[in-house]
Amino acid sequence: MLSDTVKNASAKLYDYLQDLTVGDLFAHKKEHCFHPLVTADQHMSISDYLKLIAKENVQACPVLNEQRQIMGMVSVFDILERAVLPNIFDPETFSGNLFDYVNQLTPEAFLSLPVSQFVSATKESAYPYMFSTRDTLADLLQVLTTNGYHRVLILDEQVLINNAIGGPLPPDAAVAILTQTDVIRYLLDSLQGGTAIPQSLLEPLFDVQLKDLDHLSKKVTEKGYNKVISITPSYSALNGFRIMHFHNVTAVPVVEDDEIVATLSGSDLRGLTFDNWESLTKPVFEFLEREKRQPNQVKADQIRSLSSDATAEHAMKVMYANQIHHLWLTNGEHLDGVVTFTDLLDLLTLQKNQ
Repeated sequence: MLSDTVKNASAKLYDYLQDLTVGDLFAHKKEHCFHPLVTADQHMSISDYLKLIAKENVQACPVLNEQRQIMGMVSVFDILERAVLPNIFDPETFSGNLFDYVNQLTPEAFLSLPVSQFVSATKESAYPYMFSTRDTLADLLQVLTTNGYHRVLILDEQVLINNAIGGPLPPDAAVAILTQTDVIRYLLDSLQGGTAIPQSLLEPLFDVQLKDLDHLSKKVTEKGYNKVISITPSYSALNGFRIMHFHNVTAVPVVEDDEIVATLSGSDLRGLTFDNWESLTKPVFEFLEREKRQPNQVKADQIRSLSSDATAEHAMKVMYANQIHHLWLTNGEHLDGVVTFTDLLDLLTLQKNQ
């Protein structure tokens, strides 16, 4: 359970964030890691789209129509939601052998589809939140701790002024995307005195142990612990993605003899091509190591776990340094839970959970 000291610190920090703007966070991002907004034309094939987001090392980008107006955003999770799983695993569509059906689903049938067909597969892509640099950081956090939202669009200030009466946004209205990762970077820099947030407001929250975050998770069991859906190395990658889809999670640990040996994430769909399509039906290790290492070699750089006694600050640093959004929690050698960026950012919006 979180102490009253932590709850009071969260309330004070949230009040402070009412006076900071999205523009403050945006300026921080531009200073540290900004690059031009990546967009996709509505006619771009999924094959080219997956190559694009892999090359740019992003998980999503806006899709523009022929007038360069925003149609929505498409992420790897929209592809997971719309393209592969509902069709393959719908009993009315298929009732035979999984691998036979996947072999019938040609790469051309999937990878040649236009990216516009994947807009609206998830809530985040169908109804992306759009912020101006004048909006408050507190409002931004409310969105980024809402289930299903990991990123928002930042719109040009003059566009917002000119479009005050509403209606479709004009061409090239979006100038950037801000993500949960950008907020985590901002908070970590704040601990070093690099932002306007006083260190004293953050320290009580950053010292919270991960085991005390369980009740903040969006998915908990009746016992109050994070419910972790896992797979074994014998699962095919496609079956692993099926598990993720059915349980509405964005990653699963691969567990062998009670030990975490790898992680399968929706972002691993990036780089899927005509040439390696069949890797979907291979054991999960072979899929993860395609074109990188020898088959069945453990992908050590994907295994990230912490003791549930670790602090929120430690988790943030590990996740940010390794560009991951989940950490598996362990109790001794046993898988005990999962913590996400959303769980950590929830510490800043505790009043939402009251």
